[in-house]
Formats: sequence, C-alpha cells, structure tokens
Amino acid sequence: MIAPPALPVPPESYDARYISQLLRILTLFFNRVTAPDVLQAHTAVFTGLPTSPAGLAEGALWVDGDVVRVVTPGWAYPAGQTVVTEVGTITAVVS
Repeated sequence: MIAPPALPVPPESYDARYISQLLRILTLFFNRVTAPDVLQAHTAVFTGLPTSPAGLAEGALWVDGDVVRVVTPGWAYPAGQTVVTEVGTITAVVS
C-alpha cells in the first residue's frame, strides 16, 4: 500500500504558491499510485498458481515443482507436450 502524502496546511486566503505546491504533491502521488509495474509489499502469498506456463501471458507466474517461475518472452511453452524415448530415438509429440 502506498501511503498518502502529507498535505501542506492551507493559508487563510488564496495563495498561488500553496495551490502550486498542493498540485505538485497530488500529481506526484497519483503518478506513483497509477505507475505500472509497481508492487510494494512486505509479504506476498500466491495460491492456485498454474503448474504449466502453456497459454499464460508474458510475465505470468507458474510453479515448476517447488520453484516459482515467470513466463519470459522468447521461450516456447507448448501445451500438452509429451516425450517418448527409445534407444537412439527421441519422439516429441505436441498436441
């Protein structure tokens, strides 16, 4: 959670410097709140993560055994991948 900024104490009458300062503070705060790719947390708990990256968007999390991984660009994650091996031959079937 992003803490709200401390706002300046307003003057008794209109003051252009006060309004300018207030607008600057609010602009900085809203830019910070709406900034993409910002996560501030002390603890994160992820439940129900998929066990395969197939069909997930770039940046999505998935679990590979006891390791949490991130889907990265440039990697192929085909759905339904199976591997059958024989002596001297590897056959990969993707469905």
